Amino acid sequence: MLPPQVITLSRLKMPALLEVLRADTTLSLRLYEEVVAGEDAVRKGRVSGRRALDGVAAAPVVGTPASKSYAAPFSSQTAVVIGGDGLSHPGKDFMVLDEMLFDMAGIGGLGKEWSDHATWAFPLRDDGTLDTPFNRTLATWLSKTPEPRYRARENRPYPLRLLVPFKTCSLAQSSLIINAHPDYGFIGNVQSTGTLPDATAIVARESVFPSLILTPPATIAPDGTATVTVAVVDANGATIADAACDVLLDPVAGTLPKARATITAGTGSFKVMALGLGVGEAVRIKAGIGFFTGLADITIPVA
Repeated sequence: MLPPQVITLSRLKMPALLEVLRADTTLSLRLYEEVVAGEDAVRKGRVSGRRALDGVAAAPVVGTPASKSYAAPFSSQTAVVIGGDGLSHPGKDFMVLDEMLFDMAGIGGLGKEWSDHATWAFPLRDDGTLDTPFNRTLATWLSKTPEPRYRARENRPYPLRLLVPFKTCSLAQSSLIINAHPDYGFIGNVQSTGTLPDATAIVARESVFPSLILTPPATIAPDGTATVTVAVVDANGATIADAACDVLLDPVAGTLPKARATITAGTGSFKVMALGLGVGEAVRIKAGIGFFTGLADITIPVA
């Protein structure tokens, strides 16, 4: 399996301390707001609360998606002020602004959204509270919108992104991109493996997600059939020996008997046919993993 990474950014504009706690099957995200003497603990216009995403749902709350459940909200009267000594900010006081739990016990309720080669975004609402996580790769599957363009159009910050190489991975086997405020940073039980001050998930993807190498024959006969081998590889081109997934195939020219190739122990194969193609033309096939298409592209001359 690909070694997970924790990549950190310091570009979050919201002035809050971020806490990330990761276990094998759960991931919690918590925002702390600094309590300043003479100011309200909960700033005007914000709704501070407790939120959980379990993928299936407890009893849905009216007016909210079924994948969310809410406990009693925090308020300036009931919230507990926490000393900053234990939060790596001695001399300051904080209170919980919002928190969220992502639990793999409920991923069956996510349907195909829990997929291979997926970037999950954990966005903030306009009021600074945490919104529902979603598979950003799936959200741009049809449009192929690049991430910088998508985030600019959506105009919501992501304090956390979860990069899932394969849907069989646990959360501990997946990578994180943590985007913290430059003055407050983040705390938790994960350690940064690298800092990318000007990076986006596109830069990180090359090192934490699998890619594909397709090996076709030199040529294919008119109306003939050929076999193409597939290897699921890491950023260095080495086969990921324990990779097990489906490679989705897209015929640009030529015919495919099957639309996907099953990968076992990092390798697999599929057949292509040059039906209706003559000498001088070519079979062309594109391949991807999950909802991330176009990872590899081959052309086989018809001769």
